[in-house]
Amino acid sequence: GSGRAGAMLVRTDARLAVVLSAFAVLLFGAFCFYVFVLPQTPARLARASVALFDDFALWSWLEGLPLPIPRGEWGVAASLASWSLTVFALYGVALYATWGRQASRRLLVVAVGAAVVFSLIPALALPNLNTDIYNYIVTGRVAAAHDANPYEVAPDRFPSDPVYPYAGHRFTAHPDVKLPAWMLISVPLAKVAGDDPVANLLVYRFAFLAFSVACLVLVAAIMNRLDSRYALTAVIAWGWNPIVVLVGTSKVDTVMVFFLLLGVLLLVAARARSAAVALILSALVKLITLPFIAAYWLSEVAKRRWRRVLVATALMAATVVALYLPFTRSVDLPLDHLGLIERRSGGGDPVDGEPSAEGPARLLLAVGYGFLILWVGLTQGDTLRKLLRGWGLLAVYFALFLAPLGLSWYLLVPIAIAAVAVDWRLLLVTGLVSFSSFLVYAWDSMSTEEHPLPDVLAVSRGTVYLGAVVVGLLAVLALLVRRGNRRAVGST
Repeated sequence: GSGRAGAMLVRTDARLAVVLSAFAVLLFGAFCFYVFVLPQTPARLARASVALFDDFALWSWLEGLPLPIPRGEWGVAASLASWSLTVFALYGVALYATWGRQASRRLLVVAVGAAVVFSLIPALALPNLNTDIYNYIVTGRVAAAHDANPYEVAPDRFPSDPVYPYAGHRFTAHPDVKLPAWMLISVPLAKVAGDDPVANLLVYRFAFLAFSVACLVLVAAIMNRLDSRYALTAVIAWGWNPIVVLVGTSKVDTVMVFFLLLGVLLLVAARARSAAVALILSALVKLITLPFIAAYWLSEVAKRRWRRVLVATALMAATVVALYLPFTRSVDLPLDHLGLIERRSGGGDPVDGEPSAEGPARLLLAVGYGFLILWVGLTQGDTLRKLLRGWGLLAVYFALFLAPLGLSWYLLVPIAIAAVAVDWRLLLVTGLVSFSSFLVYAWDSMSTEEHPLPDVLAVSRGTVYLGAVVVGLLAVLALLVRRGNRRAVGST
């Protein structure tokens, strides 16, 4: 199947290493264009963080270069569309060429080294690449610099804070809603960074970079234990995905994925107690992984491992209490955070984009997700590999029907699960959704009221978002039918 086809595409390790190296060079240039050139388009230059350009030598140098900055709405739109098609095509072909290919040391060095370099690029990106990271900083500074509880005091109380001007002020009027596992990381980072905005930005970015690289290491370690034939593909599936590269160094979801993958590795190593703690830590960063934990817990119940169930439940409960104690002695805050599940974003953030469905349709989809969790937990937990594929189904369902349109960081969990689940169908769907989601995300971030892009995505956002998936699946179906017809003809 896919493994033989990939092997035929590039027959020797030496040739595959050359191909991957060439792809890495092309992707390096594409990622540099995204983080150093596109932020200098008119819509991005309207952001307050442009004022920081002169405060870091690399940024001021880049600003003075004669870079090919696209101008005008159609120029920017064409650049985004062609850029997205190019990087995701390279990513997809790299996955196809490496599927089921036993990794030599040379190939792993190329794949891992390229992934690390890719993630380093957005860590050094121009300061107006995105805004959310400044909101993380100002909420961390509520405790680190102003000795207040970030769950009780809003950043708006400190308008003279040096980082405050660069935050997105839609969110600074309220106390933070991020969960305590992240807050216990954010506050020390803010303390270390001091009062300089550039230092804060770089400290946070490089912290996220460290978590992203740690995820890469965990993916490789998991696959080396589960099935080393897919270690190379898994490394590329995570480390070369454009969403991981460009969003992973600025979103707390990377921390959530780190603890989730750590939990998987501990399960592979038969350390169930430590795994229970790691898994609940992931949900205490963001609630997106809570359904995976529920499915795992149900799988233990289905196997009637009552002692393990009780120990895991007790450890998870103790972890929750320990992480909330620095911020509250009341159950109100944990209950408020648990109530974030009811928000249409599913992760605790106000929603910038559209949800995949609204009203009764979304309620039905949520109920369907609940039944899918029960089915995975009670029927797919016989082995860890089977459970991971069940998690993959949950991840795909979430990505297709529950994740807000255009908020690409919500796909970091599905991407991570697809990387270790060893199922080409999951990788295909996740890759296609990644392409659609990132295109919508990039389009939205490059379009403002003052500098709007052509209104081609507003006709039917849901259609645009899912269109690539539908087309891709139809193409795969046609390919399978064609292969079946060829086999039928060959057997006659």
